[in-house]
This record gives sequence, structure tokens and C-alpha cells, in this order.
Amino acid sequence: MSDSVELLTLEQILPLFPARDPLANKGSYGRALLLCGSYGMAGAAAIAAEGCVKSGVGLCEVLCPESIYPILAPVVREAVYTPVHAYDPDIVCDALRRADAVAMGCGLGATAQTAGLLQQVLEQCNVPLVIDADGLNCLSANIEWLQQSSCPVILTPHPGEMARLCGCDIPTVQQHRISVATQLATCYHVTVVLKGHDTLIACPNGAIWVNPTGNPGMATGGSGDLLCGMIAAFLAQGMPPTDAAKAGVYLHGLAGDLCAAEYSQISTTPTGMLQVLPRIFREIENNNQ
Repeated sequence: MSDSVELLTLEQILPLFPARDPLANKGSYGRALLLCGSYGMAGAAAIAAEGCVKSGVGLCEVLCPESIYPILAPVVREAVYTPVHAYDPDIVCDALRRADAVAMGCGLGATAQTAGLLQQVLEQCNVPLVIDADGLNCLSANIEWLQQSSCPVILTPHPGEMARLCGCDIPTVQQHRISVATQLATCYHVTVVLKGHDTLIACPNGAIWVNPTGNPGMATGGSGDLLCGMIAAFLAQGMPPTDAAKAGVYLHGLAGDLCAAEYSQISTTPTGMLQVLPRIFREIENNNQ
């Protein structure tokens, strides 16, 4: 690997999780705001929220449509919810003010409403922001919005979403993963997580990290929603964007590997990965004692 391309290792991830302060309270570990879910896509919001909660955030707030609130609330009981009939700009603005980190896109739908929400968030957000899924699909038609934003941004595209963001096709993305990720990250001064085999993290300064964890069993619906929620939790706890992306990607892949070892790659699911996450964090705590 060149000097600008490095391999992620567990030794790099462990120091990002210092022992918790015995005097801490939930305010010590941040508030993450998730703008996720729509009718028919409640699962995306649930997986992102549970991933956020199980990754150590102090409080996870989910701003979601009223139609899916009765589904979400019994599934992720630790989150707090702001159910809305529509994304009123004042309600969104108030939620953004409360947040230490924001994630949007999982299951929102690639609609005009989502595009308007994305534009408002990019204009008003003053804390780190993760954009995933339908947030990325709306961004691809309005990529210049990134230049109008002052908050740190992490983009988490799969190859298809990356192709739309870059105005090319999927084979081009897959053949030139490092160069397309680097160009997007440096041009718009964002952190890019290009998902797939050997997920890449491209930093605004041109540095590239390659992730060795993960397996083909993770190629299933909801896997990206889990990663989005995890990264949001790490950002809310105060990790810099690059570190949050590195920790999220590495530990997300490790959860996939543990799940595959226990249940098989064929039966690996985000729900199974959520079940093994506590085991991973227990080992991190044991290593850092």
C-alpha cells in the first residue's frame, strides 16, 4: 500500500474507547438525532436506532413519521421519539439544536420531501452529520449542497449510490474505488465510506483506510442502516469524523464476522449482528482495563 493508504487494525480502534467515567451520566455520551424511516421502511429506522443505542450513545432521538411510530417504539424502547405528520421546518430545527450528531437517510424514501429535509439539515446542522441511503440518492441530484454546509459530513454510499453521486456507472466505481472515493472526499471536504468488499474510508486530506473485517453474508438489507446508527453514536460521543467512521466500519465488519461464525454467512442478518455487538464492546472494555 502507498503512504496514503493504510489498513485498519484492532489496535487502532481500541484507544478510541477509553474506560467510562464512574461519575458519568447520559449527557456525558451525547445525543444522536436520527431522521429515518417511512411507511413500509420502518425496519431501516429500527435497525439504525438499535445500532445507535447499542453503540454507547447517551440518548438516541428518532424523528420519524407518525405512521411508523407504533412500530418503532416497542422495538427500540431505549430511544425517544418525535413523531411527525410532516417534516415541519421548525420541528426539525429544534431537533437539530438538541443534537450532538445527526444521521439521516435510512428508509426515508427518495422523495421531494426527503430532498427538502436534506437541504434544511445541510444548511442548519452545526454538528457532525451522517448521510446514508435515500439521503445520498437525493444528494446525488444536488451535490452542490455539500459546499453550502459548514458541518462535518460523512457519506456512506454503496457502489450504486456512489455511482449516482459521481455521475458514473457501477463498474467504474468498482474498478477505481480508491480514486473515486478520494476525489469525492477531497473535492467536497467530506469523509466517504465506500461500502463493499474491503470497505474504504476516504478522508478530506486524501488519506485512505481499508477495512479488513466483514464478509459476503453482510450483503443484505439493513446492514448499512446498522452502520449508519453506529457511526452516529460514536460521533455523538465526541469521536472526530474520521475516527467515528473507522470505528464504525471496523466493528460493523467484526460483528458480521462473528455473526457468520455463529449462524453462517447465509443466515447473517443485521438483527444477528446487533445480537453480537455487546460481545464486541465487552472485549473492548476488557482490553482497555
